[in-house]
Amino acid sequence: LCDFISTDARWQVSIDWDGSMRLRERDSGRVQRSILRDPGHVYNARFSPDGNCFALACEPGPARFFEAATLNETGGTKGLFVHAVGFAPDGQRFATGSTGREAVKIRDFSSKLDLLTLPGSGSLFIPVVFSPDGNLLATSTSGGAVDLPRGGSLHVWRAPSWEEIDAQTASLGKRSSARKQH
Repeated sequence: LCDFISTDARWQVSIDWDGSMRLRERDSGRVQRSILRDPGHVYNARFSPDGNCFALACEPGPARFFEAATLNETGGTKGLFVHAVGFAPDGQRFATGSTGREAVKIRDFSSKLDLLTLPGSGSLFIPVVFSPDGNLLATSTSGGAVDLPRGGSLHVWRAPSWEEIDAQTASLGKRSSARKQH
């Protein structure tokens, strides 16, 4: 169903259709197993830049986060129908892909709170990818297969800075300083 490797190639996670998760530490060959509670359909999975955790985008449901070394679930986002997860290179933000007007949400990694919503047209915004310098954010809408969009649209945004996110949340009457001294 889903098989992915951390950026540093230390971890490999496999998830079967029945929710069985297998984590293999590639250097030692050590394998851990766990059962994913309510797996639904796993659309997308990504490791954090430091490789210490990974996120799953399962439908119907929120993004779910797991500690890489133990497979322990460490939290999730609010809301349903997250189709993709992508981490900013600094690991302080992540973005989730969804549908329609809430195409992409940028969120704070430590709190998992929404920081900003980027609108788009279409559905199944998969994958969500930050550029290596963290300045751009891209996704595409699916026009066919989930992992290989055909006939969809490419969406690219300049990723907002922390200052722009703070200004936006202040203008919406939300608590400013969405981040804690990153």
